[in-house]
Amino acid sequence: SIAAAQRYSRHLGEKNIPHQLLHAAVTESEYKIIERAGKAGTITIATNMAGRGTDIILEESFRYKYGLEVIGMEHNLARRIDDQLRGRSGRQGQAGETKFFASLEDELFQIYADDALWDYTEKIDWLPAGSTDEALEAGVERTQKIVEKYTAETRITLARFDSFINSHRH
Repeated sequence: SIAAAQRYSRHLGEKNIPHQLLHAAVTESEYKIIERAGKAGTITIATNMAGRGTDIILEESFRYKYGLEVIGMEHNLARRIDDQLRGRSGRQGQAGETKFFASLEDELFQIYADDALWDYTEKIDWLPAGSTDEALEAGVERTQKIVEKYTAETRITLARFDSFINSHRH
C-alpha cells in the first residue's frame, strides 16, 4: 500500500539511508525513478502496482554479477502477485534474488490462515530475527490458496447473480 511504502521510506530516512519512493501518488515520472533503480546501490521502495510493464535496466557493471534484489515486506493475498515480484529479479539470465518477509500480524494470516498454521507457529522455536522454515513457507502458500479459492468462489457467485439480474431485465 502507499501507506506502507511511506512508512518504510520514513524509516530509511530516519536512518539517513538514501532511497527513492515509487507509488501512484508520486508526482515525478515513473520512468525516471525506474531508470535510477537500475543503478548500483540504489534503493527503491515501490508498491506492487508501481512501475508495472516497465523493465528495470541494470548497469552493465553489476547486471550479471549481482543483479537486482527484490525484497517483499509482506506476502500478497495472491501467489500470482508474489510471483510477479519474484520475476523482477534474475530476468533473462541475469543474477538476482528475491526475499519475502512476513509477520503473523499481516492481513494474509490474520484473516485467512487456517488452524494448522497457527498451531504450527506455537510449536516452533522463534529466533529473535524470526524463522525460516519449509513448513512456514508451505503455510504461506496454503493460506494464499485459501484466499484464491475464496476470491474465485466470490467471482462465480457474482457472475451468477449478474446473470440472474440480466435474465429478469429481459
